[in-house]
Amino acid sequence: MGSRRVAAIGLGKMGGPMALHLHEKGLLAAIYSPRTAKEFAAKNRLPNTLKLAGSPKDAAAIADTVLVSVPIHQVESVLFGGDGVLEGVGSGGLVIESGNSDHRRDAEYSKRFAAKEVGYLDAAVSGGPKRARAGTLVSIVGGEAETVEAARDVFAAFSRPPGGVFHVGPTGQGHEVKMYHNQDEQNDMRNIGECLSLLMKSGLGFREAFEALDKGVCRSALLTYAGTIPPTVLSTIQPKIGGGDLPEIAVETAKTIGHPTALTQLTLDLRRWSRGELRPDEAATRARANFAAKGSSHVLRLYNQLRAHIRLDDAPSGGDVGTVARVLALGYILDLAEVVSIAQHRQINVPILAQVFRAGLCDKAALDPLLTAKAKELKGFEPALPQEDRHVFEEGLALAAKLGHPAPSCAAYLDLEDGSHVAPELKRLADPGMRATYGNAIRIQAGIRDAFGEHGYEVAA
Repeated sequence: MGSRRVAAIGLGKMGGPMALHLHEKGLLAAIYSPRTAKEFAAKNRLPNTLKLAGSPKDAAAIADTVLVSVPIHQVESVLFGGDGVLEGVGSGGLVIESGNSDHRRDAEYSKRFAAKEVGYLDAAVSGGPKRARAGTLVSIVGGEAETVEAARDVFAAFSRPPGGVFHVGPTGQGHEVKMYHNQDEQNDMRNIGECLSLLMKSGLGFREAFEALDKGVCRSALLTYAGTIPPTVLSTIQPKIGGGDLPEIAVETAKTIGHPTALTQLTLDLRRWSRGELRPDEAATRARANFAAKGSSHVLRLYNQLRAHIRLDDAPSGGDVGTVARVLALGYILDLAEVVSIAQHRQINVPILAQVFRAGLCDKAALDPLLTAKAKELKGFEPALPQEDRHVFEEGLALAAKLGHPAPSCAAYLDLEDGSHVAPELKRLADPGMRATYGNAIRIQAGIRDAFGEHGYEVAA
């Protein structure tokens, strides 16, 4: 196929910059947004020859490739509504669905387009609006290899290094790998928020706490984003944060194979609690059941496989900082082990998944073994935390108790074995003082989200 003619549907914080990069490469033929297309074209001085479509059908009719970048709840109507893409796209065309969408629907979508001899790729992106504007997104693509290669010029327009284009597997696996990315991302945010908040409770300022942890194996892409939160802004952010659709879908996906997701469910429940949707006693009851579920042995074996290649020598040491730094570093590994264990059971290519995480928002030293170590049989690793690592988390809980700071995240890492620690920590959140204290950990998470997502700070009245 010669130079593609692309219709961009959805001009938000991700879709808008992607459309502009396509225009710069001479690939953009049409844009559609029900409210902002005309304003978008004028603001960015797009030529009059560019079609401002009146519907997804209209946009698809004049293009051979349709790039859809809309919220998950709009995907179905944009693709298959009365004036949807399916009605307009011609035989031989290609539809690229690039949102944070439900991987469980992709096979059906692909089949419906195939009936019209139209190709379909599920191609989620990672990096946030800042990298979208820079053209350095990570494109995570599922579909037939030949179709992916034919569309590589489209992806290359907005996925330059340090981003990239990753063909992760067949239809559905693009959105599925992005689901695991966001699952790990939100778990990392929980861990980072709690650890930074603990150090602040110990007497450090926010910037001091960040600089104390930003070393060696404690470094991560999301911790770096935490360091960009203005300290004067942190206290004004409301202590509440949304959950996101993809981790919820990850939990549902894991249930279909009988895989536990206790750490991810804790992340989601703490977010529900922050929004007033879940009482501390309800969260404690749920956590007790989640951590009692069978199946964590594979997660712990995988943790020990990863842990064998991770040294804590370059982590901060000594005093409260040393305690919290070790909790943070080992927490990264346990959260990653839960996510990767599910992906392995779902037949995802784990080395490629690790490459996506590294290029996206989940980069951290805990990924190194997945990228560099030779594969080993998990049966050679114990389904239990090493005693020295248990001691790290026990020290973390003791420090939290001394400081008067709830530590459900730290407790959860111990509970992968015995399930007796996290429920009491969650119950502490019923106390108004403890709620206010842990609210700081939630503020930090919200600040990280806004630092890479640029959602705009939700400031307390």
